[in-house]
Amino acid sequence: VVSTQSTGFTTLVNKMQKCVTRHSRLTPVTLVVVGDFSSCALVLRPLLDSLKNKSPEWVNCIQFIFVPTDADNPIGRFISSQDESYGRLVEGLSGDTTDMIGAYEREARESVRLSVGRVLLQQANEESESGTCQVEVPFLCSVTFLFRTKWCVTCLEHSAEEPRCGDHETDIQVDYMPVATKRGDTSTKPIQVKGLFRELSVNTELGTQSITLRAGYREKKPKGLPRLKRQQQGGDLLTLNSKVSSFNCMLRSSNITCSVKIDGVEHRNVQSLYISPVWAQNLNSISLLKTQNSPGSGGVLC
Repeated sequence: VVSTQSTGFTTLVNKMQKCVTRHSRLTPVTLVVVGDFSSCALVLRPLLDSLKNKSPEWVNCIQFIFVPTDADNPIGRFISSQDESYGRLVEGLSGDTTDMIGAYEREARESVRLSVGRVLLQQANEESESGTCQVEVPFLCSVTFLFRTKWCVTCLEHSAEEPRCGDHETDIQVDYMPVATKRGDTSTKPIQVKGLFRELSVNTELGTQSITLRAGYREKKPKGLPRLKRQQQGGDLLTLNSKVSSFNCMLRSSNITCSVKIDGVEHRNVQSLYISPVWAQNLNSISLLKTQNSPGSGGVLC
């Protein structure tokens, strides 16, 4: 599927380049993505690869209409909070959707930008000489950790109806840079946390460049840590909730494998990862079309 998408985007970019050569200007293009939460992730990487040598205007000329097929979709939720017409479009989808999407596109006069972050994964790979490989993955919304050992699988995606996993812990070192609370504050320093983690996720506030780190963990040797907002959550389980500008995570035990779900797509055999809020200087956001019927404003946390 990804190979087919890469070919499609390459063809699209080539056609756009021909238009530039003929008319000395870029022609805006609208792409419609219909699918579940993971569909955006599967489309995003081939698009960014196709535009890696292009100027920011190229990214601005490609706009998306995302039509979610799953009920609780964070991107669909965000656009619905910005646009009443979009909410009606999603609710009314059934059978042939072409006419409805075409009508929405004709009505759309604005766009909202979603920041594209960068996740650098180091994964175990038996086929590599070093036994590892590095993979870059773009993300729009969320990075969730699924901790696996040979004895158990801890599921971090729970709802009110599902019991929380509470006994399985993974030894992890987390390094992050908190966001300065005041503009121009240069006193902020990196923070390191070592502990037995039960939950760990990084989420973006859609419509902004804000990234929030969330975790539930137990310190192996409890001690005070500066700038750490913590509260007791039964026993010695601590919670971490901080806005960050960068994040690095490393598993401290060689016999543990970690899977990471990035925007709904699972990546396995992860040993460490680094997260930055910007994919690349010329490719740091994408545009989603919307109409002017705005019921509200502001970001929506995934």
